[in-house]
Amino acid sequence: MKKSSLLKSSTLRDTDDTQSSSSKLYSGSTYSNTAASADDVIHNRCQTCRKNFILRRKITCQLCLAVFCSDHCTRKRTLNGAKELSSICDNCDLEETKKQITEEIDEEILKVTEELKEVRETNERLFREHVNKVSMVNDLDMEIKKQEWNMKKQEQDLQAILETEQIRGLKLRNAADNLRNTLDELNISEKTMSEQTNAAEFDLENTKLILSEVITQKEDLQAQIEKIDISLNESLSVEQVRKMLCKKCLEIVNVNIAKKKDECNY
Repeated sequence: MKKSSLLKSSTLRDTDDTQSSSSKLYSGSTYSNTAASADDVIHNRCQTCRKNFILRRKITCQLCLAVFCSDHCTRKRTLNGAKELSSICDNCDLEETKKQITEEIDEEILKVTEELKEVRETNERLFREHVNKVSMVNDLDMEIKKQEWNMKKQEQDLQAILETEQIRGLKLRNAADNLRNTLDELNISEKTMSEQTNAAEFDLENTKLILSEVITQKEDLQAQIEKIDISLNESLSVEQVRKMLCKKCLEIVNVNIAKKKDECNY
């Protein structure tokens, strides 16, 4: 922005200097179109060197209408749109040249002014675009900072969630370890109870076998008792019956007789 302002001020200063010099040149380029004085015409002297035309050719300037010698009227120009060239003095030629140069300078100044105007408009447009772009960059910068702040906040929130989940995961891991230990203990208990159940089933089978033997023995005893009852019915004495029984059956009979006696006494 500072560089553009310096360029504008320098360009305007150069334009002012050029216009000033052009105006000075134009002010000094007005040639004298006044006819020669009557004395000079009458005396036939050159308006430049003031010499007579005895040894020189006299030429009338078609622009200022004064007379000059051939040494000071060497130029020719087309005047007033004529096709033929007209003789003019060196002074008028110089003034016409200055006038043409002034016109060319004015045209160039006009062109430069237009170009400066275009450059000024271009600079203003570029300046506006620059301001707009700077504003857009500032907006983008603010948006980026806002997004960075949001991302940082989200990162902090996610970090807090991650820490919470890590703590929760640690608790779940500990709970899983406890459940695993409990499961191992249950498996051991199940294995122990299975072994105990197998042992109990084995004992139950043995008990069933023993019970079956006891039942068989009971049936045998009942049969023997029936035999004894039959024998008793045949009027056998107790002593005879005892002699007929085996030792084991005799013990059982003695026990039963003792029980019956106790029942009778009761």
